[in-house]
Amino acid sequence: MKNNIKLLLFSVIFVIGRISAQQVTLKKLGTDNMFFRSGYPVTLNGAIYTLDYTSALYKTDLSTGAHSRVGNVTYGARFFFGVNYKLYTIEGDGRMDVIDPATGAWSVIASMGSWSTIEKVVVVQNSLYAIENGAFYQYPTINPRNRKQIGESDFYEVGMLIWGDSTLLSLQKDGTLYEINTGIGSWKKISKAKDWKYCKAGTVLNNKLYTFENKATLYETSLADGTKRLLDATQFKDGGLLFEDKGKLFTITAEGNLYEISVNG
Repeated sequence: MKNNIKLLLFSVIFVIGRISAQQVTLKKLGTDNMFFRSGYPVTLNGAIYTLDYTSALYKTDLSTGAHSRVGNVTYGARFFFGVNYKLYTIEGDGRMDVIDPATGAWSVIASMGSWSTIEKVVVVQNSLYAIENGAFYQYPTINPRNRKQIGESDFYEVGMLIWGDSTLLSLQKDGTLYEINTGIGSWKKISKAKDWKYCKAGTVLNNKLYTFENKATLYETSLADGTKRLLDATQFKDGGLLFEDKGKLFTITAEGNLYEISVNG
């Protein structure tokens, strides 16, 4: 009897593995370990920009995987993001620099201390948002004085922010997921509480949330109705980063490798 149960379990696992492999295919871009200890990528103009472990700026073409350093400067960036075809850093001293993504040429556009009170920064639909002292602000221009508060001051505990397309999500420490309306600052709970307790990374593409969860499994969740399904439990080993660009899904693995992820069915 025990042997029959073991055989049944093995068969189920084998079938799940085959289904997952059929649903998710990976296309490797670039060379091994080229993102070793790099920060979260900024997507811009069909490429990603990253700061490596030395804080040097690199550009990677998402169609070919071509990877090269931009400029010869290193940055002490506390925040790194892209808006309107330009790159920006908020440095540890609170100043802001703008960077030309083609040449790496940079200049200071806000003096020391100007952005020092900002706690989180996110870009959605090419608009800059920041959280400061529980308030959620939108910046029509890249100017610390030109901003408007969105919603009430209830952004003290936003947890992990996940974004992509035109969507911003907040994943709480207990695994509860909320969608934040960036127009009015309202919160909407997605499906059941604690459904994402083991989420390690995520991004949003075409109104679907993709997440790496416990044991590096890849899940897809419909934000329309909260339906969640397992896509893959075999190919992602240690997980890594997830991000989207121009309708495609990508991952940078824990080893520093870049893959385009295709979900079939």
